[in-house]
Amino acid sequence: MPMNRKLYPSNWDAIAFEIKQASNWTCQKCGKKCLEPHEVFEAHKKDVRQWAIYTLTVHHLDHVPMNCDRKNLIALCSVCHRKQHAHDKKFGITTNQPSLF
Repeated sequence: MPMNRKLYPSNWDAIAFEIKQASNWTCQKCGKKCLEPHEVFEAHKKDVRQWAIYTLTVHHLDHVPMNCDRKNLIALCSVCHRKQHAHDKKFGITTNQPSLF
């Protein structure tokens, strides 16, 4: 998912890592266990779904990249993250931030 790094705080990587660790590297929507940084894809290759399903991302509930309040952040696998953005766009839940699509 494309992101404009200029819209995020300089310590975004550390913030995102903290959120992912707090979720035990598990998607908070579908419950899929995702790859941790030290793991290899082959260890999780238990079904035929594409690798992206195992990548954990961090979603801003209010779509404002600078708002890194922990209550505004949720760990989602990349599939759920894309679905969330599509859902939000469909129902007009946006801010004046640039579109990801």
